[in-house]
Amino acid sequence: MKPMTQITIRANSLKRPSALKRTLRPLLADLKAKALDYHPYNEDQLLELLIGALRGEECGRKSKKDYILAQRDIKDWFEKRVKPGTLEISHENAEMYYLLTFALAAALQMYMGGTRMTATEFSRREKRRPLLQVVADIFTGKIGEVATQLLARRYGYEVQPDWDLSPERAQYRSDLTRIRRIDDGRIYNIPWTISVKSSASLTGAWAEAPVGANVALFWKVALPEDFLFRLLQYISSWTKLVCFLDKRVKKAPPFNEFLKKMNNIKPELIIPCYFVGFYEPSEKTLRKKGQDLPYLGEVRETKHMCPIGRLRWKPQDFQGLLAQIYREASAGAGGHHGRT
Repeated sequence: MKPMTQITIRANSLKRPSALKRTLRPLLADLKAKALDYHPYNEDQLLELLIGALRGEECGRKSKKDYILAQRDIKDWFEKRVKPGTLEISHENAEMYYLLTFALAAALQMYMGGTRMTATEFSRREKRRPLLQVVADIFTGKIGEVATQLLARRYGYEVQPDWDLSPERAQYRSDLTRIRRIDDGRIYNIPWTISVKSSASLTGAWAEAPVGANVALFWKVALPEDFLFRLLQYISSWTKLVCFLDKRVKKAPPFNEFLKKMNNIKPELIIPCYFVGFYEPSEKTLRKKGQDLPYLGEVRETKHMCPIGRLRWKPQDFQGLLAQIYREASAGAGGHHGRT
């Protein structure tokens, strides 16, 4: 059989990711046979990212209502955009534990009413969510800020995420609060409102930002569903729990099987974070509450939404953004904040 090198995708099929993955899988398999290395993503994750790229016109070519996708399009998109823009955050990064600590503390305070932060800042909430789900939502929502911190270091800058949980915090404030050059100890308050959003939905086509944001950064995160269990396993809490239960649970089935499964959780955790890009919110990107957007549906609150294919993502663009933020901060607009 002749290898598949190009396909035509009907626009309606983009609404059915599961079926589309079956269509795209042979194309990806042939690319893998030609030595396309899509580490650190697995095949399903890459297919979902590809569907999101098609939806957002980030990859492929649009022909009337159809999309033309060639193997060369996929290869170029992955090697020139996704791979260079991907950071891996692992259980060995100290930032992972800052984030876990914040997520646990924030979830606890939400339920105790000790912060103005609400779970709706991290997830769509029609009903009160279980505590563990809230922790996962906060972790997912904030990991983009940590990824931005790591990406900024590549270009010689240190940025500080917003870790404030005080009751007096504004409902919407900049997700990045301070900036400094790594070769200079002076640190400055950031005078802009910077929105950093991260999504575990790899098929998403829109980058959102709250009203009032000066610049919006967007990440896609290939987050394992069992990431909390893996982290607990790595820091030994999970191991202690399994040992505790093992001493108190009868060895008869099915509980001995349950314990075996709990003991087999992999402690290692590597989270690929893909920097899709950034944009400057304007009237053109503002979407009103109740408006319908392709592949998203109804907008639940007025906010900025930009198709991912229109984001700025090149290294020189991001480096220029950091330089501009630093210039304005160090000029005094944000105020000098001493030395680190």
